[in-house]
Amino acid sequence: IVVGRLLSPELHRVMATAASAAHGQAYLDVRLLGAPLFLAAVALREARHGVSDTRLPMRAALAANLANVVLDWLFIFELQLGPAGAAWASVVAHGVDLAVLVVATRRLAIRSRVKAARQAGWAAFGLGRRGFAQVGAVWRMGLPLGGQMLLEVAAFAILTAMFSAMSEVDVAAHQIALQVIHFSFLPALAIGEAASVMVGQAVGADEDRLVRPLARQTLWLVVFYTGACAIVCAVAAWPIAGAFSDDVALQRTTAHLLYIAAAFQIFDGANIVARSVLRGTGDVRWPAVVNVAMAWLVTPPLTLLLGYGLGLGVIGGWLGFCAEIVGGASLLWWRLERGHWLRAAHRSRRDLDEEPAPSSRQPLVAVQS
Repeated sequence: IVVGRLLSPELHRVMATAASAAHGQAYLDVRLLGAPLFLAAVALREARHGVSDTRLPMRAALAANLANVVLDWLFIFELQLGPAGAAWASVVAHGVDLAVLVVATRRLAIRSRVKAARQAGWAAFGLGRRGFAQVGAVWRMGLPLGGQMLLEVAAFAILTAMFSAMSEVDVAAHQIALQVIHFSFLPALAIGEAASVMVGQAVGADEDRLVRPLARQTLWLVVFYTGACAIVCAVAAWPIAGAFSDDVALQRTTAHLLYIAAAFQIFDGANIVARSVLRGTGDVRWPAVVNVAMAWLVTPPLTLLLGYGLGLGVIGGWLGFCAEIVGGASLLWWRLERGHWLRAAHRSRRDLDEEPAPSSRQPLVAVQS
């Protein structure tokens, strides 16, 4: 939050107009306040996913989105707060998401945790020796993922800044096309998350032979969906662009971006599946290296070459984006099919076996029953 507030006054250096910079600063200054709420909700959501509970996070997300829609209308149009109003709506929505998860999670766990605390003391709350060992395991697994996400987001932020410096039409078309392909990306990401959980369960059960069949079945499911989305983008590019703006130049640029999106959406789905499956096996470093390398070494240079050098603007940047996705998917599936993740799977099981057990630990059959 502090770093963001220090950087927001400098947005004018990368924005095409002073008005865009002012709106961007107003939005960012408020939106930063929701970061702790968002991250806490992510932690609870992923914990529920890990025990195969996807319904509670879904209910929390629906409540948050409903709050966001209502508050967007109230803050932006009724109270005339503009971009800052949109940011406040998002911050409150993050709070609603977190509140639903906290209340429901406490209701699900409080009785069993109190009973366990009486039997095992503070260790039941993760504060004992085993708890610290688990925190260390989470840190070792999360550090490469966190580094990957940070560097990928930084690369994408630089890319967006490059588009902003081109023209308002370029950055507007980029934002519109990005929102449209979320209809393809986010469901594919959800399916990838489900595959990651199932693969993690298979690895934990010492059933590594199930990993590749799970990956391939998930791939077919994602390819079917993203392929359908690609057809829609290719066939209805102009009507979709027209639904966002009456500006002809903006419609034309947005339609061209949707054509490019149609070309890479299947590969994007394949990238998501491979990355999720490898993460489920405990192989987090290779996907991190591949995705970060592609994000920094492919898209920005091609944006400079095609977007600025050849004058293609944001279209050149999206062509670089296409090359990044295709290259990343190819490298990740090569590793998955060659079985180079097996060492990480063995290490994950070994780390689990070496964790100190609490003195009141019951037999596995009793725990399962």
